[in-house]
Amino acid sequence: MKKITYKEFFVFNKIKESAFNESFISGVNIISGRNTSGKSTLIQSLLYTFGINDEKDNLQDIIDEYTVFCLQFELLHNEDNHQYTIIRESDSIYIKTPSGKIERFEGLGANNSIEHIKLKKYLHDLFGFSLELETQSKISPASLEVMFLPYYVSQSVGWVYIRNSFSNLSFYKNFKEDYLDYYLGITNELDRDKYIELKSEKNILTNEIKSINKQLSNDKFKTAKLLDEKFGQEANSYINSYNNAFKNLTESRNNIVKLSNKQSLMKARLNILNQTEKNLKKQIPGNAHCPVCEQIIPNNIKTIYEYHQNLNDTQSTKNEQKNKLIEIQKKSILIKIKLLNSQLT
Repeated sequence: MKKITYKEFFVFNKIKESAFNESFISGVNIISGRNTSGKSTLIQSLLYTFGINDEKDNLQDIIDEYTVFCLQFELLHNEDNHQYTIIRESDSIYIKTPSGKIERFEGLGANNSIEHIKLKKYLHDLFGFSLELETQSKISPASLEVMFLPYYVSQSVGWVYIRNSFSNLSFYKNFKEDYLDYYLGITNELDRDKYIELKSEKNILTNEIKSINKQLSNDKFKTAKLLDEKFGQEANSYINSYNNAFKNLTESRNNIVKLSNKQSLMKARLNILNQTEKNLKKQIPGNAHCPVCEQIIPNNIKTIYEYHQNLNDTQSTKNEQKNKLIEIQKKSILIKIKLLNSQLT
């Protein structure tokens, strides 16, 4: 078991140049005050500091004012106490480890971004949180919200609907059972990854059987069935060859649909990268205006370095995306579908 103890929480508003600071003690901390005094805002700010975007809407007025959130906490494990500091500023998070190393995560605005997935893995490993949940087609690590859910009841839903304290948990299959089993220590021997794989294969085979039965109901196969009494072996051989060809055709069609969808997504991402590169080229330090405050972007080593780093990263990602798109296009199986169509006719 690992125990997390909050030590001190500091918030600084860059626009108003005002700050909030609160220290916590070991054990129970009681926060009291009248309505709209900021009790919920404090709790939501703590969650937001750890990268939970579900609270962004409630804190939008604060976040828009370039607010920095800083939490110091202790992590107790095997009687060893370690000091950590986590800082969140907009979509960036910095974590100072006991060794003094700074872990940095950028671009955390979306829960499915690469950086947010890296942050989730880092915190899962740090806190020893290993719950996995079922999505549409696979088993994946639970979101950050699930790690805090047993210790947080949203004011908007209350105790009755405690599992709805965070909005995106309903997308997981069997969430209630998996969530409770994990926190109660209940395990089973079911290989869920294998179960999902077999279930997917079953659906594919079921669809193939329906397609084959539909083909068997037409006049051509009715005639073949009558002829089978006289030319049994020959008719059976013909039907088997047709079924194999139809199975190959179905598989090829499914593959081309998957490739087409993947290609469309990659083209959309490439368009975004092109627009990002175009915008970055207009933000040269010393010449361009900040898109937020209209001030000239400072011409110093830090901003020049960040500018070229962002531009190089964008161009590198764009080139990588282009190469992947070319590879997808090379894998096209349209020729194979035409060949199988000709075999069926």
